[in-house]
Order: sequence, then C-alpha cells, then structure tokens
Amino acid sequence: GVISEKGKLLQSLSKKGYAILNYDDSNIRLKVAPKTRSKIFWFGENPKADLVIYDFKNQQNGSSFKLSYKNSHININWQLVGRQQTVAAAIAASVGILSGLSLEKIKLGLEKFLPQPHRMNLTKAKNCLILDDTYNSSPIAVIEAVKTLASFTNLPKVIVLSDMKELGSYS
Repeated sequence: GVISEKGKLLQSLSKKGYAILNYDDSNIRLKVAPKTRSKIFWFGENPKADLVIYDFKNQQNGSSFKLSYKNSHININWQLVGRQQTVAAAIAASVGILSGLSLEKIKLGLEKFLPQPHRMNLTKAKNCLILDDTYNSSPIAVIEAVKTLASFTNLPKVIVLSDMKELGSYS
C-alpha cells in the first residue's frame, strides 16, 4: 500500500539527491529508507534525527517549539496550534538547511506563516475555546484536534469538524 508507494518514490531519487524523512516513523525508517540510493536528512523528535523538534507548547495565540541542528538551536513562536504542525515546519526547515539557509532565516520564514482558514483555527469566545477544523476532516485530524484542545485546561472547549471524505474503503 502506502509504504510500498513511498518506497518507489525514494527509489527514483538519484545518489546526488536528498530524501527528507521522519525519523519518528518506524515504517519510514525501517522499511522505506533502505530503498533509496539518495542521501537521507532525518527530522523528528528523536535526538538521533539530523533536525530535532523539542519543547513543544500550545498557547491560545499559537504554539512554540524548538529546532536543533548540529549545535545550533532556534525557538519558533508561530500562530499555528497542534503538535502535528511541527512536522510540516521541520520539513520546511530541512529544505532550508539543505538549501544553505541559516536557522535564523528559517525561523523568520516559519514565524511569518499564518494558519489557513478552517484548519486548526483556535478562537477564544466568551467563556470557551473553539477549534475550527472544518476544511476536511479525517480520523487522524480529529485525534489531533482533541489532543490540541485537551492541552488547554482553563476553559470549556468546542471542536467544529467537517465531513470525513477521502477515506477510501472506510467511507
């Protein structure tokens, strides 16, 4: 299935290219990565990754986390909520690193990124927090939305979701 197709993509990379892969995903690390001839740049929360994500915190106005590459560290404060957003940030940062950008330039770029409409948008109403994730939901998105709201303990919470489309045989 999906793992096999990812392996085929990696097989098509040249020896001079890079695959940017999530070290935290054991399927990727153990089954897919060995199929590539390219160099691998790992990211993830595991300290063995080339680019390490750590110290994640949700806040009502966004979230913060740190990235570490070699002996350099940066603190990212952006307007997105949800730990799962750090994966996209780490992929973007990895591309930046491989393209020769400094961590400071990467930080500036990430912190300019704004939440997309109806994708994990957190709003504080009178006496509660509302998480709008109505763009297109999935089982994983619902789990992440619940985890995100659970990290806020001071107010009642509401999650607004949309239909779950594109579920294949599970529809």
